[in-house]
Amino acid sequence: MANTIWQDLEHVTFTQRFVDAKGVRTRVLETGERGMPVLFLLPGQTGHLEAYARNVGPLGEHFHTFAIDPIGCGFSDKPETPYLIADYVEHLINVMDVEGIEKAHLSGESNGGWTALRLATNHPDRADKLVLNTCGGYNWDENLFKRIRELTLPAVMNGNREEVRARLEWLMEDKTKVTEELVDIRMRIYGMPEFRANVERMLDVQVPEIRKDIRITDDELRHTRHEALVLWTVHDPTAPTTVADKMAELLPHSKKVILEGAGHWPQWEIVDAFNRVHIDFLQDRL
Repeated sequence: MANTIWQDLEHVTFTQRFVDAKGVRTRVLETGERGMPVLFLLPGQTGHLEAYARNVGPLGEHFHTFAIDPIGCGFSDKPETPYLIADYVEHLINVMDVEGIEKAHLSGESNGGWTALRLATNHPDRADKLVLNTCGGYNWDENLFKRIRELTLPAVMNGNREEVRARLEWLMEDKTKVTEELVDIRMRIYGMPEFRANVERMLDVQVPEIRKDIRITDDELRHTRHEALVLWTVHDPTAPTTVADKMAELLPHSKKVILEGAGHWPQWEIVDAFNRVHIDFLQDRL
């Protein structure tokens, strides 16, 4: 039987709190100690910081680690805003500012990786190393964009447990890794009236006519000066490993790791491998 999230955290010294990021009440989970290198963990679209419950303890032994609910996501505020990548970047910078953090390693999954990369290209002095975990924003697949909307909208708007479960199972190679607790958390988030009011805006990044103007370009990758780890999985449902190959080829200071045994959430499915590769890369041992 899988651990509960509380069991994952029971030996971890952590704080969970809310910070005011320029008017956006933002949920933050923090581990590690001040003085350590800073690491932010960024979940994907409509995600929440529980995605990193199995990582914050081991990573907090080496880094001053923050997992956050991005603007509109999890239990952070959900204002009426466009919810394009620029909005997530601005929110992350505001969180860093309120925490007094000038520069940090950024590890983002899916849209979180897109946010990390865009922050690094637009605000290069605020980012250190990047981990692009099954990163969104680069691969162009209109069938995928449609599929994400088809899975997400009913799960949010209908309040049906099985539709919420299906949305989560799509992320995993091993569908049994979707626990009842994880479904419960999504049900609570998706059931918020303010989440339902904004979900169409959140999904605008999956609309081709909008995405074409904000996608990650080859030129952006070529001019990224940061060290980057392109972290992918064999069974990622959003893009084949050839996308990781291309990103790593274009990024001038990159390494690439392809992991077995996971889908879009390696941080949840293959915890030890995910944690180990982070520590090795961020500590220059990869």
